[in-house]
Amino acid sequence: HYIEEARSAAQVAFMNSGTILKQSAPNQLMSEYQCSTLEEVFLQLCYQHNKDKNNANLIEQSSDDSNNLGISNINPIENDLINTANISSKRLDMTRVNAMLMKYWIFIKRKPQFIFIYYTMVIITLCAWNLIVGRDINGISVAVYNNDESPQRLSRMLIHSIDDKHITFVDYPDLESAVNSVRNGRNYLALEFRQNFSDAFETRVTDPFSATDEDVEESLIHLYLDNSNAVIGLMSVKYLMNGFTNFMDKLGNEVGKPNLFDLITPLQITQIYHGNLKNVLNTFDVFGAPMLVVLVLLMPMLLSAFLMVTAKTNNTIERVFVSGVTSHEYYLAHVVVNILISLGLVVISMVVVFVVFNVEHQGSLVEILALLFLQTLVGIAIGLAFSLILADVVSVMKQFLTIS
Repeated sequence: HYIEEARSAAQVAFMNSGTILKQSAPNQLMSEYQCSTLEEVFLQLCYQHNKDKNNANLIEQSSDDSNNLGISNINPIENDLINTANISSKRLDMTRVNAMLMKYWIFIKRKPQFIFIYYTMVIITLCAWNLIVGRDINGISVAVYNNDESPQRLSRMLIHSIDDKHITFVDYPDLESAVNSVRNGRNYLALEFRQNFSDAFETRVTDPFSATDEDVEESLIHLYLDNSNAVIGLMSVKYLMNGFTNFMDKLGNEVGKPNLFDLITPLQITQIYHGNLKNVLNTFDVFGAPMLVVLVLLMPMLLSAFLMVTAKTNNTIERVFVSGVTSHEYYLAHVVVNILISLGLVVISMVVVFVVFNVEHQGSLVEILALLFLQTLVGIAIGLAFSLILADVVSVMKQFLTIS
């Protein structure tokens, strides 16, 4: 229908594979070729052009045979046909590749917000992950049933040793109501202190060999845990363990044994080489590297598929092929542009992760850059494959969200 829209023009020119087939007034062309529409004219011109190309190939073959026999009298017009056929049949012409690269460059210059949004999405994603994953959990609701006999000295000391910023304690009058609050989802954890907790725990610490089985049972802190949310469940236990360490330090100072916790616990962490215990299970150090690898795979995949599908949807790819650009040249320019943009993506991502967030890395940054760059090549290839399979941008986004 685009051809018929040109019927009102003063002059029209038909092009196929980079060669102008005919240029004249629309009515004159239809009259000359005895056609009712310009599309029929274009069809005849393409048919004649292909026929001339085939004749040119035959002439070229006979020319080679003639040269072998010492004959060189070939018509100049036939030479023009041969040259035209040779030019249009080239599989790879760097001039056309450079023209395609310039086309992408002009697109980026006209729409710099496209690249800006593309890189900003990466930064926002990494920052969001750092804010979500790299932060402590505050306000975990924990039920407490304290049946320790008055004055409840050690049980209260233990509760006060736990950071109340992370855990909020709710007292219950009996064990059943405390456990039911966990079962009904009001609290994530319930603590039970038995009747003789303070005395039994003191006996267990000061004279462990004289402690009876009953003393050991009374000195235990019984936990009732809701692990439907595994992260909150693990983090609540972690905060309790940190509080217990503080409690043992306070109790050790009271009884004159500052190393009381070491006396009870035979395990000691001497050195940590990767990560730290302070932010275990919720640090960006744990998830930063995998997130970075996934990001440099998905973003180039999305960009590659989006550019190709947009070109197919807007029919610009057909106009490019009509102008003489081959599929090899088009895909080469497409891959080069995606590689350059993705290289900037890798550099920005590494700066955000390793410089801004100070994530620990092992080995050379050059090796990390090479690994991430190879990952972007995989993403570009997958995106190109999706663009050839899927019909529109919506389908590409659905596939992207499915993989994400």
